[in-house]
Amino acid sequence: MAPTDTIGLGTLLRRARRLSAAQTLDLGVRLCDVLHQAEQSGLGSSQLGGRAVLSPDTFEVDRHGALRFRPDRHATDDERPGFRVWAAPEQLSGGAVDVRAWVFSVGAILYEAATGDPLFEADTPPAATALVTGDLDGHLVMTSVRGRLRAVRPGLEVAVRSALDPAPAQRPPSPEALRSLLSDLLAADGLLSDDLGVAASAALDA
Repeated sequence: MAPTDTIGLGTLLRRARRLSAAQTLDLGVRLCDVLHQAEQSGLGSSQLGGRAVLSPDTFEVDRHGALRFRPDRHATDDERPGFRVWAAPEQLSGGAVDVRAWVFSVGAILYEAATGDPLFEADTPPAATALVTGDLDGHLVMTSVRGRLRAVRPGLEVAVRSALDPAPAQRPPSPEALRSLLSDLLAADGLLSDDLGVAASAALDA
């Protein structure tokens, strides 16, 4: 496949500014598929230390919407600027980390895809750690998440908010479980004609 037939997911989101509700759901299903395969292959146990954070730049997409890990980047190290935008609270606090941190990162990516804005500002780490401490700022962050996602598509808010729960035990327990929530929404919308491949092609041709 020629280099111009693929695009980094981070680049796609920056060029598109925001995805449609259908494209966001399709992206979520595809992310969960890739991560489920990685989990089944044992990647989760080797990559999900406290310093491994998934981000849009972890992935690439082709014109058909096929999504995969970028060969040169499987995780964002927490020394990289802006990692907190996609990090789960337990990663920020140094707590125990498992595949539910991936679920949180998918939720953060989908929030950014649907709204055009990151869940947290990269230069304000206290906004991210607020979810760990449960203080008022954390409450306001999640209130904003609910309102903005509900405006994009009823139902999307419920699935993404569940992925972004600050308590790992309250999130879907795996990428596969989150995929089930997202695919049910896709099924309710009927046949997709506006999928991730459409967004990738537009971004590649921009």
